[in-house]
Amino acid sequence: MIIIITVVIPTNRYACIKEIIKKSIDPYKGILFRFEIHDSSPDGKIENFVLPYQKKRKDIFAYYRYSSAISAGDKTMNALENVSTEYFWLMGDGNIIDFNKMEILLREKISDYTVVDVESLNRIGHMGQDKGYMYEQIYECSDIRLYAKKYFSHLTYWGAQIIQVRYFQKCYKNGILKKYRMHQIPWWIACSLFDLLACSAQRQEKVKLGIIYTDHVKNNPVKKDHWWSKDECYYIYTFTKFNQGIELLSSFYSDDVKKEIIKVFRKDALVSNYYLINLRAMDNLKLEMLRKYKQEIDVLPGFYRKMYLYHLMPQILAKFLDYLKTEIKPLYFRMKRRMLR
Repeated sequence: MIIIITVVIPTNRYACIKEIIKKSIDPYKGILFRFEIHDSSPDGKIENFVLPYQKKRKDIFAYYRYSSAISAGDKTMNALENVSTEYFWLMGDGNIIDFNKMEILLREKISDYTVVDVESLNRIGHMGQDKGYMYEQIYECSDIRLYAKKYFSHLTYWGAQIIQVRYFQKCYKNGILKKYRMHQIPWWIACSLFDLLACSAQRQEKVKLGIIYTDHVKNNPVKKDHWWSKDECYYIYTFTKFNQGIELLSSFYSDDVKKEIIKVFRKDALVSNYYLINLRAMDNLKLEMLRKYKQEIDVLPGFYRKMYLYHLMPQILAKFLDYLKTEIKPLYFRMKRRMLR
């Protein structure tokens, strides 16, 4: 029996969807994937563009229209609750994926796994982890707490999770999702998943967790940075809400494990040196914000001081360094890919 993975794409961005259809969905000729676009844009541009593709590829392609007033979280929860295939892949519109080449998941026996974290090839060795891993190969991790410490951060991002549908639907039945949505935690999918994994461990239920690094997943070039990174939302999401979400996690995860999850999450991207330069360049690394959220930032020592020092950087220097990063980083990743091959 051939399993099916439904690729769920919540969006309201016309340019992103146009790029995804052109580079990811329209070229697809395989047997593993089906696609759903969940559109909450304020006009009909996406619908008018997508419907001809739906008619042409109706065997693998579905389109759903929502009110523009719906939140991204509510729309996505609704989409995931109604997936009828064996797995879902919550892709979002920030990725371009070569789905023809991702048929390697059949070779790697994805049907044996409950959850697979999908990482881009660039991330092998990121922050020193998984340096010796080969790409295009699923590795198993049998320790749920270790899996949380290493991969919780990335599993907060849409595009990272391939999850067995019947397993994740327990989050709805057991009220786990409701807990995180009630507290308005933006990182609800990873929090819910790891709460569910904790329940499985405590009940001695068998789950199989995987990680794959692949060169077939890349960033969508027309997707800009997170909309919430340009104002106070950055501080609310990165510190207040993330800390709250981790605090709500099951006691199966010790305080030390929870602190490690927070540390990896911050160092992974949103409080990295690169990202702080970007924040300073866009003038969103403000002393008033640092002081206002000092208690949440100081949950882990050292991060407040680091952010304070970056806030002292002249903005013109930050803009120059940010420009260099955008020019040099792609070159570095291209060199890294060649070395890994």
